[in-house]
Amino acid sequence: MVPAPDDAPAEPIFIRPNALPVAEVAAEGAEEDIIELELVEETPAPEPQALSPPPDPPREIVLLGAGHAHLQIVTWWRGRPIPNARLTLVSAFDRAAYSGMLAGVIAGKFQPEDMLIDLPRLCDRCGVQLVVDRAIALHPAARRIELAHQPALVFDAASINIGSVPGQEPLWQSHRMLLA
Repeated sequence: MVPAPDDAPAEPIFIRPNALPVAEVAAEGAEEDIIELELVEETPAPEPQALSPPPDPPREIVLLGAGHAHLQIVTWWRGRPIPNARLTLVSAFDRAAYSGMLAGVIAGKFQPEDMLIDLPRLCDRCGVQLVVDRAIALHPAARRIELAHQPALVFDAASINIGSVPGQEPLWQSHRMLLA
């Protein structure tokens, strides 16, 4: 209570500085000019948690074609993937021929299937996404690859290495024992 000056009315004046906690007035049984204040502890509001920014989406690296260089990258990816990046191999076929074994197959030292690389199994083992489809358009400025039968792929970096491709693809596709 602030004492009243001589010329002011004798009513109490209450001042609440901003730094003080809220007070409850307990006037029961108090004399008219005296009011007792009871301090009530305020629970402090929890400090806002500093929200960390959402993680950056993974960088998209697309290897278009299952040529030897791309298959080597897929193999390396197993041991040393790039942090915050996803590697995708796009191939029109689910198998790739290792041409280095072709002479051995022709000589009868190996079976034709021995020279074929099982791309789904290789990619699964190496942590690489495999898309078996044919690329029909590449839009470098838009960073997009359109596929024949699946949604387009968006990329941050892309490489083209199709390797050797059978010249008579429809014949090769319908007769898997043929070598082009």
